[in-house]
Amino acid sequence: MLGSLNATSLVILRRYGCRGISSYASTARSQEDSLMVPTLKKWLYGSGIRSFNRIFALQFDGAREDLIARIPFPSAGPRGLLTKSEVATMDFVRRKLGVPIPKVLAWDPSPSNFVGTEFIITEKCPGMSLAEKLPDTSTASLYSANVAMWMGGLANIRFSQFGSIYYKEDVDESLQARPLYAEGGEEDDCSERFRIGPSVERAFYRLERADMEFDRGPWPDAYSYLKASAECEIQWMKTYANSEEAVRTQRHIGPMHNVARHVSVLKQWISMIPAFIPSSDKLARPALSHPGILSKLVFIDDSDLWDTSGLIGWQGASIQPLFLTGRPEFVRHEASKFKFIKSPGILPANFSQLTPAAQAQALEEQTQSSPFRSFLVMVRSLSPELFDAWVQHQKHAQTLKTLSVSASHVWSQGLPLFEHLLMNTIDEYGKSIPKHPDYPELPVTFSSEEKKRTAKGLQEIATEHKLFGDIKNALHKKGIEMDVDGSVRAEDYTAAREEAKAMRRSILGRLAQKERIMLKAAWPLRDTKFAYNQESCIGK
Repeated sequence: MLGSLNATSLVILRRYGCRGISSYASTARSQEDSLMVPTLKKWLYGSGIRSFNRIFALQFDGAREDLIARIPFPSAGPRGLLTKSEVATMDFVRRKLGVPIPKVLAWDPSPSNFVGTEFIITEKCPGMSLAEKLPDTSTASLYSANVAMWMGGLANIRFSQFGSIYYKEDVDESLQARPLYAEGGEEDDCSERFRIGPSVERAFYRLERADMEFDRGPWPDAYSYLKASAECEIQWMKTYANSEEAVRTQRHIGPMHNVARHVSVLKQWISMIPAFIPSSDKLARPALSHPGILSKLVFIDDSDLWDTSGLIGWQGASIQPLFLTGRPEFVRHEASKFKFIKSPGILPANFSQLTPAAQAQALEEQTQSSPFRSFLVMVRSLSPELFDAWVQHQKHAQTLKTLSVSASHVWSQGLPLFEHLLMNTIDEYGKSIPKHPDYPELPVTFSSEEKKRTAKGLQEIATEHKLFGDIKNALHKKGIEMDVDGSVRAEDYTAAREEAKAMRRSILGRLAQKERIMLKAAWPLRDTKFAYNQESCIGK
């Protein structure tokens, strides 16, 4: 695991919440380098990029390039497994597809090592991130060609199961006997070196789930995967949701439903999963995907500004159904932003009848939307199945993805939101969601009374979302940016807190007593509000 690093000294982190990466050597890429001593150059976490890790840049005497040290927070994912899978996944993607991923120089998944924590040390990605170089996403999309090749290549790999990738020696013997690729897949170096093991997705390890026994994979089919996610939530609620702490921190502000009601609705979802899964095996087969390709994770080469030099952010990557593969954040076409262009890169049919000014605007919109069209054209040529999931079955795939994620957070999000999603999905069955040939009718229906109750609960949740948006906009006008979890830069905290307090006092002063009680319950920055990135995945 030490790779090319030898044992000199890497003492850096004692003051940052762990005993430090000590006694792990500097940069001995060669014997002559063995005496170089590292220093902490920069603590990268907190620089405006939300992360599940402490990230450090290490500078070495005489070295031209920094190294990057990453230590996962307890909220990142399963202790030990997360690091094992991340290192193996990065290695697999480099070997299999040649994707420029920073080389891992040293790593240790054990929290009880003499460092005091699990860690990964990698080479630094050359160049700068796309977000730093081109903050305008419409321009950033010009760099989508390599991303399309990477994603198409990943989508074309036929895996045997759903789960996460590990080195062969890091999974149980029973899993070592299972092949990496699906039947008929071509054997190569990777098929011997890697295996599929338990999923490292956070949904299976949040809070007390980390200590619970349930099915974390690997799974043979998409149904088993989606079912396991819902059953994980059911088992947690039955065991812990009635505790004082769980009730106190429940995010939902509408009518409080008991555990039995939550479980009943989740079981309804499980009963409908087979009907909602695409009937085409090509769309539901196992596929490895990046957790989320953001512009801050794609790097541009300084020597060739039109070439991408790296892709980072593989922590938590897993093998999921192909239809759950997400698009890159910076390669999107939002039709609502365009007056004339509805299909990316294509001029409207009445272009010749438009006024000169309107034609000029349409041509500008065509230019802005063309990179997205080029991206899809390339994806279609590389992986027709991924293209189908994104375009031909877009509504279907997005609905399933939303339901899958929501099923894992029913208690924290509030039952009305999940019920609303289910009701809409049932209404769309046979329309935007094709009827499965084996399931002409769904096993679940909702009464008009249930729909009214859900609508009322949704209205109360919407109040919280509106308040959050109002606060976010007010802070933005003050030059303070607030993240989706309510976090701000450390230097902005005091000013942001005072501004939010002033808004709260102002709003409360205009309300009647009953409305004040509702607003206090719905206040989006209240203490004990649920926050995804604060859920530990280590357990007790």
